Amino acid sequence: LLLAGNRLQRFPQLDHISMRLQRLDLSDNRLREISTEISRLLSLTSLTLANNLITSLPENLAPLPQLTSLDLSRNEISGLTSGFLRRLGPVLAELNVSHNRVEWLGDSIGSASALTKLDLSHNSLFRLPDTLGELGSLTYLNLDHNPRLASLPHLLFDGCTGLRTLSLRSTAISSLPSSLSSLTHLELLEISLSSFQGELPRLPTSLKQVLACGTGVTKIGDE
Repeated sequence: LLLAGNRLQRFPQLDHISMRLQRLDLSDNRLREISTEISRLLSLTSLTLANNLITSLPENLAPLPQLTSLDLSRNEISGLTSGFLRRLGPVLAELNVSHNRVEWLGDSIGSASALTKLDLSHNSLFRLPDTLGELGSLTYLNLDHNPRLASLPHLLFDGCTGLRTLSLRSTAISSLPSSLSSLTHLELLEISLSSFQGELPRLPTSLKQVLACGTGVTKIGDE
């Protein structure tokens, strides 16, 4: 069901929509909230709510057991609560919350064990929970343009060993741990225009691109 690019101010009534619906696109409307009735769509695999006016997320949803992709980008969301994250279902693979006002991420993000792609770029994050390191299936993590984000959970490098892309452009991160080398599948590391200073730790041999323009890098480990 594609309803993108309209002037919807309220979530559409779902009473007469087939429970077998797999894709719902409500992007580019004027929605301010997500109706809990979305839980009726037990076969839903893709939900797109990008470019609306959503400020908060419901915590009383029933789980969406088939949802694999959720796009909440370009809204006005300030935080991702543990209550909401726990109800996204066990097979969620892609979560896009870029271009919002997110300041914090609930600890239960670690329960999204199937997550492979997480985009939190262009927000106001100042910390990340240690449970982020429990996302063993994660291959893509974008934290670009979070100017208050000064550190990463150490468990990220121990648990997310399948990461292929780690992007930290325009953040306040000033150093990276030596355990960076444990990311043996990492292909892209982006730290341009960040607050990085000093020596880069030893880099994984899998890397194909390291982007570090406009930083204070003085040396690369094992150089």
